[in-house]
Amino acid sequence: MANYVKRELPNLHGEGKKKAYYKIETNRNFGCNELADYMSKSGMGMPKAAVKAVLLQLSSVMANLLALGYTVSIDGLGIVSLKIGPKKNKRGSDAYDFDNKLTPSNLEVTGVNLKVDKDFLKEINRQCRLENRGVRSLMRSIYSADERLQRAKDYLAENMFIRVKMYALLNNLSVSVAQRELKKLAEDPQSGITSVGRGSAKMYVLDNNNV
Repeated sequence: MANYVKRELPNLHGEGKKKAYYKIETNRNFGCNELADYMSKSGMGMPKAAVKAVLLQLSSVMANLLALGYTVSIDGLGIVSLKIGPKKNKRGSDAYDFDNKLTPSNLEVTGVNLKVDKDFLKEINRQCRLENRGVRSLMRSIYSADERLQRAKDYLAENMFIRVKMYALLNNLSVSVAQRELKKLAEDPQSGITSVGRGSAKMYVLDNNNV
């Protein structure tokens, strides 16, 4: 069973109508070890170590093929392809202007696209039982974007780094909004904030080159 919540969207156009979207509440991440164990017990007839080796080899081979310009199809899942864009230090406000001629050395892979197989979605829907966990309103910050940035900088002036949860707490934001906002700030060379680390170890620090 999967739990979901109904979230209120901010009324950006002043229409007086509340809009909403629905979001799955994630239980937790299923790691590679657990996935291999789960698959080995699902009747595949393969030991856990062998399943894990296949999964790790799959990620390595896919990275190689995608890097060579191929797309990769996995039956029952979908088609994986690359996304590219300006490098972090080139992502100013004009980075995507048509007349801005970026050279290959100024571009990098920024993510991957997954075009999901329709049968994959059908299978998930066949197995999925949804349960309503209520309505959640989005937290609205009482501070402007400039004020939120300055509050983060003031915090960083006294602390070595700031994480998403602290930024959310400082500025009365939801964690998801805070995460998107910090990511955008770190990609803007003029913000004075940059990021270090990856994944759960990611944190944000003052960019000494642009303070």
